[in-house]
Amino acid sequence: WVLATIWAFERVRRMKTRADIAALCALVADYGLPHECVPTEMKQFPKVWETLLPHMGFTAMVRNLGKMTSLGLVQPFSEAAKHVVNQLGNETALRRACIHPLAVLIAQKVYAQGHGEKGDLKWKPVAKIIDALDAAFYATFSSVEPCGKPVLLALDVSGSMDGSMIAGSCLSAREASAAMALVTAATEPDCEIIAFSAG
Repeated sequence: WVLATIWAFERVRRMKTRADIAALCALVADYGLPHECVPTEMKQFPKVWETLLPHMGFTAMVRNLGKMTSLGLVQPFSEAAKHVVNQLGNETALRRACIHPLAVLIAQKVYAQGHGEKGDLKWKPVAKIIDALDAAFYATFSSVEPCGKPVLLALDVSGSMDGSMIAGSCLSAREASAAMALVTAATEPDCEIIAFSAG
């Protein structure tokens, strides 16, 4: 099976035109090839993403929501949108993915704004997916293990917290600190939150 998969990958990586779509999709479906195996030239075709989506891991699916929406695969009432919403609501898949709550929050904010942080990719966000990402953010709290000790969270609420972004993401320091406080408050049985600002 390993050799057959390598053979399939070697064939797929040579496929780079519209005429190759059917053959590529057949190989992806038959051998369960991930999207990383598909040449960039073929990722402009909705049919390719349609074939990839059912086998896509949780993190890969979330990272490529903008691309799939921009191509028209993910849109209101589409089967692809229903699949994405179902996966985002699957708490078992969320736990298995070990995805950090902040990663889901960043994905939700980027998807909702309708364009990426880098490049010129744009899309029209699907409301149900925005809502599903929001719900997935809260669902990831169940994967966080509490330390079981008294926790005091002191949040800086001064104006400067809104002027810087976290690690090049679209989250401000204020949003990130509030999100992490939410996670801790939801998972730690003995937690107190206070706020402070300059002066």
